Amino acid sequence: MLAPGGSGRQPWEGGGRKRRACYNRIFRWHILRKEIYPAVSGYTIREARPEDFDPIISLWGQIDRHTALPDRREYLETFHAFSPDLLLVAESGGRLVGTIIGGWDGWRANIARLSTHPGLRRKGVAMALVREIERRLRAKGARRIYALVDKRSPPAIPFWEAAGYAVNENILQYSRNFEGELEPEGGGA
Repeated sequence: MLAPGGSGRQPWEGGGRKRRACYNRIFRWHILRKEIYPAVSGYTIREARPEDFDPIISLWGQIDRHTALPDRREYLETFHAFSPDLLLVAESGGRLVGTIIGGWDGWRANIARLSTHPGLRRKGVAMALVREIERRLRAKGARRIYALVDKRSPPAIPFWEAAGYAVNENILQYSRNFEGELEPEGGGA
């Protein structure tokens, strides 16, 4: 089986292939039969507000995520103070059902933390969040958007492919966690 784009290389590694193939088969079967799940009625997408931060963290705790750092309210407060228009939530019936974070440094754009309530997946919420953050990032001047996706999440790969994104095998992402490290003496200055 060729990887999307015909490179011959598989965009996933290790034992995830079987789960991905199974999920892909189910995903494609529903699309081919035109059984696109109905949209969640009455949801809205809006900028997050400080009173949303605890429910956002609660939502993130309900989903299968792989993160090395704990989620903290102060991280959301810092991001919100810096870029409130790129921290979005989906709300339905007075409760948060999805989140997405956009990043823009004036040159590159990124998407992270796309999440939907486990009971409301495959109903259009995630795609609506992606399209809205794309619209906002493009309005700022973004010509390319990178999506930070955990390859250990079987539903993620076919979702992002359906959204028009492709694996970029030319870029490796490196990260370094500073959680728990002491600040350099003198405040780092």
